[in-house]
Amino acid sequence: MKLIHRNWQHQIICSDGTSTMLTIENPHIMRAYVCELLSQIEGEAGGFLLSENEKEISMSSNIVAIPSPVSFQIEDRRIQTRLTSSLKEYIVSTDMYLETNQILSALIKYAETVAEGFQYPITYKEPGSDDLLKILGFSPEYEYEDPLDKILEYMNLVHSYCGIGCFVIIGMLMFFSESEVALLVKECKSLKHSLFFIESKFPCDDILRKVIDNKIIIDEDGCEILSEGQ
Repeated sequence: MKLIHRNWQHQIICSDGTSTMLTIENPHIMRAYVCELLSQIEGEAGGFLLSENEKEISMSSNIVAIPSPVSFQIEDRRIQTRLTSSLKEYIVSTDMYLETNQILSALIKYAETVAEGFQYPITYKEPGSDDLLKILGFSPEYEYEDPLDKILEYMNLVHSYCGIGCFVIIGMLMFFSESEVALLVKECKSLKHSLFFIESKFPCDDILRKVIDNKIIIDEDGCEILSEGQ
């Protein structure tokens, strides 16, 4: 996959564990691009275009944004939806199907008893497997121990459950050291998570610069003055 913007000369590679760091020195320009990109990932129109094999594809279906790497919610609706769907398939394809039907029958009998004994006329909705799964509250088991682990675990879950392997991270260097970000890049490369960092400052340390595949700077005037690895 490739991400481009109508104002940029260069493209962002979003596949096979590739990493790109875009440094935007002007805060007004950075804010405009970040807001535009985030809104497009949410389904709005804009100047970004994501393509695969020269065909435009949906950004919301293929890119996940992490606007705040220290305060984002790991409990993602997309993950939960796919987990519930997988659980339903598991129940139908195993002996759990019969046990599930027995539980649902018992719940219906319970509802009938309650409705018959209550002092006012009431009705009820017969439960299905979705309702049972919702009651039990199945969710992924999180194992992260620190904020960096949380980011990596979130990426693993999104990639495994939703098949999305491209992640946009805003302001990572505001909260993590360059060595920590380098460690994340190495881990993601081995797991085939593609990373697109948007930062306000260019990394100072060779440790990070060497592991980032593509590095682009947009200067105070909005011009691309550096591109490496493309």
